Amino acid sequence: MLLPRRHHWVPDYLAALGIVAACTVLGGVSHWWELTEANVVMIFMAGVALTAAKFGHGPALAAIALSVASYSFFFVPPVFAFAMIDSQYVITLGVMVAIGWLISELTSRLRAELKATQLQERRTAQLYLMTRELGQLSGTTPLVNAAGSIVADTFDGEATLFLQDSSENLRLAYGGGNAMGQDSALALQAAAATSLNGRENEASGETTETFVAMQGVLRTIGVLGVRPREQGRFLEAEERRMLETYANLIALSLERDQSMAEAHQAQMQVETEQLRNSLFTSISHDLRSPLATISVTTQGLLDEAGDRRLSEVGEALETIVDEARQLGRQVDNLLDMGRLNSGALAPECEWHVLEELVGVALSRLRRELAGHEVRIKIPEDFPLLWAAGDLIVQVLANLLSNAVRYTPPGSRIAIWGVQESDCRKIVIADDGPGIPAGREEAIFEKFVRGSTKVADGRRGMGLGLAICRGMVTAHGGTIRARNRPEGGAEFVISLPCRAGAPPIRLEEEAAHHRY
Repeated sequence: MLLPRRHHWVPDYLAALGIVAACTVLGGVSHWWELTEANVVMIFMAGVALTAAKFGHGPALAAIALSVASYSFFFVPPVFAFAMIDSQYVITLGVMVAIGWLISELTSRLRAELKATQLQERRTAQLYLMTRELGQLSGTTPLVNAAGSIVADTFDGEATLFLQDSSENLRLAYGGGNAMGQDSALALQAAAATSLNGRENEASGETTETFVAMQGVLRTIGVLGVRPREQGRFLEAEERRMLETYANLIALSLERDQSMAEAHQAQMQVETEQLRNSLFTSISHDLRSPLATISVTTQGLLDEAGDRRLSEVGEALETIVDEARQLGRQVDNLLDMGRLNSGALAPECEWHVLEELVGVALSRLRRELAGHEVRIKIPEDFPLLWAAGDLIVQVLANLLSNAVRYTPPGSRIAIWGVQESDCRKIVIADDGPGIPAGREEAIFEKFVRGSTKVADGRRGMGLGLAICRGMVTAHGGTIRARNRPEGGAEFVISLPCRAGAPPIRLEEEAAHHRY
């Protein structure tokens, strides 16, 4: 129990009366021994100090009044009467009252400070106990049961605990809500209406239950209630403050448990994503070999189909080659996405000429780009790029393939470079229908495909642009999409600058990279 049980005042005042009676007897003995009257006064002052130390300020004041009356009646001439024939005794009695009051005040103050210290020690011990118990548990039910049991023992009463569900309704989680009666139900409704808005709720005059809100960091978790076992007893102010501290501690423990559960769920999602990536990698490798065989074989047949009588066969083989290459690009996308998700993609950067990278990407898509006009505008003094050439070529190829897919035949595709003080920009633009408003960021997410009608009739898996962002981010750069004012879409790749680039002319003479 946090505070000692409240007791009636009558025993304290009866004890004060007994102490004064004992002092009177001792004073009579000292008077019989012919001791001075100052000794008698000191005996009464000692009784006042003892009363103040044991029973508090009120009984001590009563002891002062009784001591003055007893001294005046039994020791001041004429004895056994309250009449005083000598005025000096008036001063003696006045000093006796003043000193008694001072002793009572100081002793009562020391007694109150001692009680406060003991209460603080008891409160700290109870908080430590609850913190230790709740810190060792996980799960809502064990936490609620342990907290309710500790609260009931601490306040020597019945504890109830209500939790707020997703609909902001209170549901009983601990204790016997029905046993608390109709008055308690009304108090609970008041707590739900006030405490959940952050205001304090005190017990009403009709019920001895006290309800406080369990306020967490992010939201209100529920309501904690206590009803003392002692009939008609209310929680004192210090006990209510302690109950609020307990309620907040329980709320923090429940929030901690919920955060741990969410973290575990997030970890499970990460592991699921890793398993999915492993599945993508496995499927990609299983499909890559037969696709390569189909592509090589059909390409050989196509080279031997020069006879006009085999023209139809040649067209069919050409279609097979195109489809095989398309499937190959899909497999490459799956492999690249698996590498990005697993963190296995580490760019091996070298100095590269942008025109060479663009040329390699265009050569990979020469058949797809046959029906489009491609314009390249790269300044002659455009600096070298510090990048992984194969990855940048893959990014350019994906962006060009995306432009071909969403623009009609005969449309224009432009590629140019922009040199800025802190970065190098590569821009790929088209004059197609553009990007739907508000989708400029969403198109870079995995498995997100554009809603615009595809010009070539082929729908990708929605990985191309996600791979572009992942590869550019691996270089420390950014990629963004936007609509052009004159129509069409524009993709801007920004790569960070790096000092120490060799002269462009020397690099052009020595560069014979294969991608």
